[in-house]
Amino acid sequence: MALNFVAVGVHWIFTIPCLPAVWRVFTTQGKEREEAIAPALECLKTLEEWLVGKKYFNGETLGFADIVLAWIANLLGVFEEVMELKMVTEERFPLLCAWIENVTNAPVINTIWPPRDKLLAKYHALHEARVGPK
Repeated sequence: MALNFVAVGVHWIFTIPCLPAVWRVFTTQGKEREEAIAPALECLKTLEEWLVGKKYFNGETLGFADIVLAWIANLLGVFEEVMELKMVTEERFPLLCAWIENVTNAPVINTIWPPRDKLLAKYHALHEARVGPK
């Protein structure tokens, strides 16, 4: 079972383009951002579907895929705040929202994350450099 899960986790890393899709939304504006939103939401929808019936991607325990995808729990909210655009809502992605809460509360994960205020400052500056001031 563990070997199968690792194979699935490695498959996710290479085949699910969530980071590039979300990054494109973050680093664009106007029509280009509007066009970037659908692929990002589609990717997040795939993750939502993989969580059906599970607390974590591995089931009831935190696993490799959760660690690999923990950037979503950490950075997606930062990106959304900087862009003033909410992509992950309880109504749209209830399972993903629950997973984000679970990962955020996992000490093995959240104790290594940088402070949110520093992430916000960094990504505000990066966003402004990429798309210009508001």
